[in-house]
Amino acid sequence: MKKFALAALAAIAVFGASSVQAASDTQTFTVTVAPTLTITAPANASMAHNTTNANQVFPNQDWAVTCNNAAGADVSFQITTFANGAVERDASLAVSVTSANQLSAGWVVSNSPQTTAGTGTTATVLADSVGPGNATFTLGVSFLDTDYAVLPAGDYIATVTGTITAK
Repeated sequence: MKKFALAALAAIAVFGASSVQAASDTQTFTVTVAPTLTITAPANASMAHNTTNANQVFPNQDWAVTCNNAAGADVSFQITTFANGAVERDASLAVSVTSANQLSAGWVVSNSPQTTAGTGTTATVLADSVGPGNATFTLGVSFLDTDYAVLPAGDYIATVTGTITAK
C-alpha cells in the first residue's frame, strides 16, 4: 500500500501540478501581383505598290495584349487614312482574335471587325475581355486603290494606334 501511495503521489506531482496551458501562433504568407496592362505592336510594315488598279493588302500583323485586371479590359485599334502630303487614300482595317490563353477572359471584337478610314477621318475597331488573360489580335490593313495611274509618287503612310484600358 505504501508503494501505491508513493506512486499516486508522484503521478499527481507530475501531471496535476502542471500549470502550462496550450499555446498557438500564426504566420501569413503574401504574394503581391502587380497590375499588368500591355499592348505590343509588331515592327512597322512597308511594301511597294504592285502598279495594278487593285487594293494593296499588307501581310497580317499580330498585336499582343496582356491584362490581369479581374474585370477585363477594353482594346481599340484606330487607323488613319494613307497620306502622302496632302494626298490621301482610304485605309481598311480588319481585326480578329487569333489566340487567347484564358478562355475565361472572353476576348472578342465588340463592333464591326472591319472598317474603313476615308479622307480626313480615322476608323476604329473595338474589342474587350470579361476577365484577365492574354490575347493575340491579327490586324489586316489595306491601301484602297482603284486607279494607279493617278497616284502621285511618294510614300503613303497610315498609322494604327492600339490602346488597352482596364475595365
